[in-house]
Amino acid sequence: MQYKHISSYTIIYLFRKRGVKMKESVKESVPFFKTIWLALNPWRYDEAKDRGTGNILKYFFSFVFLAFVLAVILMLPMIANLVNNQMSHFKVLEVKFNTSMTSPVVFPENNPFVTIDTRKSEGELKEGKFLITEDYLYTKTMFGKVRRDALGQYKNLTQNEGIVIALLLLMLPSLMFLFYIAYAIKVLLIALAATVLGFVIARLVKFELTFLEALKAALLATTLMIIIDLAKLPFNLNVYFAQYIAFLILFIVGVIKMGEFEGRGGRSKKKGHYIDLSKKI
Repeated sequence: MQYKHISSYTIIYLFRKRGVKMKESVKESVPFFKTIWLALNPWRYDEAKDRGTGNILKYFFSFVFLAFVLAVILMLPMIANLVNNQMSHFKVLEVKFNTSMTSPVVFPENNPFVTIDTRKSEGELKEGKFLITEDYLYTKTMFGKVRRDALGQYKNLTQNEGIVIALLLLMLPSLMFLFYIAYAIKVLLIALAATVLGFVIARLVKFELTFLEALKAALLATTLMIIIDLAKLPFNLNVYFAQYIAFLILFIVGVIKMGEFEGRGGRSKKKGHYIDLSKKI
């Protein structure tokens, strides 16, 4: 064989190279979790002053996505229970399809797995695993045999709760993406509103704070708000306005740590950054 001349040193090298890649991927994830810890401690927000705004925005969207995924996973049992409870209110819930096809539809196109052909009542499953006709569902078993079931038994959804749950799971990725975008925009607007308000108040009281510093503090302060906001969904908690109060507390403390009152540090603004003039005297 062509691999018989591979030495043990080569194998060790390949394993070490793979180990280095794994370590690098772990190292890349460490700053993200460190930022979470930083965001929960507003007394350390001044450490984020040297970070780029893009870096903080990347953390914000990544954390919203992570929290959203965890919340959806925790909500899956509740969704199944909700479907079970709500379906009990129906005596009959039938789905009727009125289709007119000119040719069969296959998924995927190159290597068919499911074929839909409602032009006829019966059919023959020649390729793929499933064939849906006007009245029957054909399924190929693991032993190669074809099983035929009448579609009529699946039309009454009250007797097929599993189909409803399966449909919801199929729709979940699209729904989750839409809800993620909507929720991220909502939280981002809250952060921007707090940034503008905080920056204006800071200038009125002669507190030296740049707009980007206020924005960084606001984005970091949303971490606890997101945790509380999404944790209440799977656990059905009534938190009232606790998430917004937590956000305001972290934002106010973070802003105080980010800037300082004029005249205390002898800072002067230049190109959007403050310079300590005491070091130049």
